[in-house]
Amino acid sequence: MDYAAQIGLGQTSYDLIDIDESAGIGQPAVQPENGRFNVFTTEGTKVLTNAKSLSPLAPGVYIINGRKTRID
Repeated sequence: MDYAAQIGLGQTSYDLIDIDESAGIGQPAVQPENGRFNVFTTEGTKVLTNAKSLSPLAPGVYIINGRKTRID
């Protein structure tokens, strides 16, 4: 029995995302498909939820819709 099944998660496989530092930090992409942004600090604190704009953000590095992004 693998660990996921052992602790009762119900799934034995998961999709992993690559957070390798070589990916770098990008600029915000074009407006997302749903027109909204979910923004977190690099420490994991939620800053914006379903925001229409990134203008309230101070310059810095954020996780925006799951991608590490720099705001100038």
